[in-house]
Amino acid sequence: MNRSQINEILLPAGALAVAFIAYILTSGKIADHDAFVMGEVAQRLAAGKLLYLEAWDNKPPLALLFYYPSQVLAPGSYLAQQVFTFLWTAAQALATFILLRGEKLWIRGVIAILVLWAPLMRTDFAWGSSEDAVNGFTILLAVLGYRVFRDGNISLMQWLICGMAAVFALHARQPGVLFLALPLAALAASPQTRQAKLRALAGIAGGGIIAFAAVVGIMLLISDWTSYLSIMVKGPMHYSGAQQYLESKAGSGAAAGAQLATGSALPGFKAVLIEKLLVIRNVLLEHFTILGSDILFVFPVLAVVFNTGRRWRMIAALFLGTGLAAVLLPMKLFSHYHQQLIPVFAIGTLFLLRRLDEVSAPLAKSLAIGLLGILLLKVGLTAEALRYDNGEKAEMAQVIRLIEAESRPAERLFTVGRNSAYIYYRSHIPAVHKIHWDLFFGWLSRYLPVNIATVMDEITASPPAWIVIDRNDHEKYLLRPDPAGEGDVRIGELLRRLDQKYHYEMIQQVGRWRVLRRVG
Repeated sequence: MNRSQINEILLPAGALAVAFIAYILTSGKIADHDAFVMGEVAQRLAAGKLLYLEAWDNKPPLALLFYYPSQVLAPGSYLAQQVFTFLWTAAQALATFILLRGEKLWIRGVIAILVLWAPLMRTDFAWGSSEDAVNGFTILLAVLGYRVFRDGNISLMQWLICGMAAVFALHARQPGVLFLALPLAALAASPQTRQAKLRALAGIAGGGIIAFAAVVGIMLLISDWTSYLSIMVKGPMHYSGAQQYLESKAGSGAAAGAQLATGSALPGFKAVLIEKLLVIRNVLLEHFTILGSDILFVFPVLAVVFNTGRRWRMIAALFLGTGLAAVLLPMKLFSHYHQQLIPVFAIGTLFLLRRLDEVSAPLAKSLAIGLLGILLLKVGLTAEALRYDNGEKAEMAQVIRLIEAESRPAERLFTVGRNSAYIYYRSHIPAVHKIHWDLFFGWLSRYLPVNIATVMDEITASPPAWIVIDRNDHEKYLLRPDPAGEGDVRIGELLRRLDQKYHYEMIQQVGRWRVLRRVG
C-alpha cells in the first residue's frame, strides 16, 4: 500500500473519529426542551402508544421517529441518541461522497467532511433535531440537483431517489420539500429531449408515490389519518409567524382568516413581513454561528459571485435561495433552523473549490486545508463549551431521585418549565397526559387531537400526584397570577384549577425547580 492509498484511508477515518468523539463528549448536555419532548414521545411509541393520539408533539412524523431507534434500544439514554445521530450524519457524508463521483477525489472528501462536521458546531441543540432528520433527505436533493446541472441527467434510480427524498423531507420538516426545486430546475434547464425529461418526471413521481405509501403505511400502524392531516396541513398554518401575528391582532384564527380574505389585514401582514426581513441582516451575522463560523457563509456567496458564466451564477444563486427559503418560510428566526443550510454550504463550497481549482490547484487545496482547519477548531471549541455543566443537570437529577424515591405505584407526574421534559425523559414516573406543558399555548392548542378544554378536564379529573415547576413559572402562574395577561396561554388556568381543587404544597426546592406534592 503506497502513501497515497494510506492517506485515502486515514483522512476519512480521522474525520469520522473526530465526529464520533465530539458526539460522545456532548452527550451529557442538557439540550433544548424540544429534544427531550421528541425523545419522550419516541419512548411512548416504543411502549406501544399511538403517535399524536397518545404521544403528541407538533412535529411531522419522521422528525419524531428520528428518536425511535435509540429509545427502543436504550430508553432515556443521551449516549444512544448521540450515537444514532452520528451514524445518521455519517451516512449523509458517505452518500455525498458517493454521489459526487466525477469530481476530483480530494474535493469530494472535503465536501463529505463538511457535511459530517457542520452539525457539530451548534451550541443551541447539542442533540439531534428535526433539522438533522430532514438534512438526511435534502442533502440527496441538493447533490443530485447539482449532478443534473453538471451532467444534464442522472439515472432513473436517482430520479426515483429524488422523489422519495422529497416526500420524506416533507414528513421530517415541511420546508425541506423546497429542495426538490433544485433537481426540477436542473431538469428544466437540461438539454435532454422531451422524452428524457418526461422519463425523469415519471421517476420523481414514482419515487414520491413509493415514499408516500411507506409513510401512510407507517401512520396507519402507529397513528390515524385524521391526526396525520392535522399535523401536516393545519400545523404549519398555525405555526407561521405571520399567522400568529394576525391572530394576536384579530383575536382568533377565524377573525384573522376573515381579515386576510377581505384584505383588511394586509397592513398588519406587511408589517410583520417587513419586520422579519429587517432582521435577516442580524440573522446572517449572528445565527449562522450555528454552523461554526461566519466564514462558512462566505463560500456559497463567493460561489455565486465568482463562478464563470451566467448559467453557473444562476445555479449557485438558486441553491442559496432555496436554502434561505426553507429557513425563512415559517417566518420564525430560531437559530437552529439554519442547520437546514448545510446542503447549501456543501454545494456552495463545491462550486468555489471547483472554480479555484481551474484557476490554481494549489490555491484551491490551500483553501480546502484552511477550511478543514477552521472546522476542526470549531468542532473542538464547541464540544468543550457543551461539556461545561452549569449545574442544571445535577439539579434535575436530584429532582428525579427525589420523586422516584417518594412516589407510590400509579402516581403520575406533570412538569412545567424550560427543559422540563428532561424529567419525563430520564425518570420512570409516568406523565399525567400525552400533552406537554408547552402545548397549552393557544396557537398550538388549535390543532391538538382533542379540545384543550377536554384535556384540562381529563387532567383535573385524574390529577398528578407530583408537579415539578420552574420557580419563575410557579410565581407567574400560581403565587402571583395575572390571568388577564396570559392571553391564549392556558397552562396557568390548568395549574390554578388543580391547586384550588386538590391543593399542592411545595416539599422541596432544588435550584430553580420546585417540587409540589398533592395534598387533597
